[in-house]
Amino acid sequence: MASICSSPPEIQLMILNYCDFFSLLQMRQVSKYCKLLADHSLLHQCHLHVVCDYLAKFLNYKHPSFALSDQRKDYDLVFNKIFEFINFYMPNLQDLSLRNCPVILTVAGLIQLASAAPNLYRLDLSQTCCNKPFFEADAILALRYFRQLKVLVMDGFVLQKASRKG
Repeated sequence: MASICSSPPEIQLMILNYCDFFSLLQMRQVSKYCKLLADHSLLHQCHLHVVCDYLAKFLNYKHPSFALSDQRKDYDLVFNKIFEFINFYMPNLQDLSLRNCPVILTVAGLIQLASAAPNLYRLDLSQTCCNKPFFEADAILALRYFRQLKVLVMDGFVLQKASRKG
């Protein structure tokens, strides 16, 4: 079986286009060359759909030997790491989906997301079941910090901001 490093550059980029977020994170840990390839792919990635499976895989990967006592707190820590990662490696992110992620969205967290992804055009915060993600009472006030946000999806409703000329 041939590795991705021995493939031509065009094939490498095609393979990386089919990798999801968690696969790219794992690929970054293989070698320096794979890290450069994954970083290049993340730099140009415009869409990110974070689901609870990613958070669970990340928690199991980081803490496989013991049970987590406060799962909500641990998910918040992982979610903050995702914000930091978006800030450093995905500056061109335009579409972010947090549908059914078990996280708590706070004013500070959404402001941090707005500064990490300044070009965010579409944000999906739908809660189709189980009240995930959970919103604090004043979290909606942080939406004004998203300067480029045009489409907001919440509970199946799609809110679009109309831009007028003149």
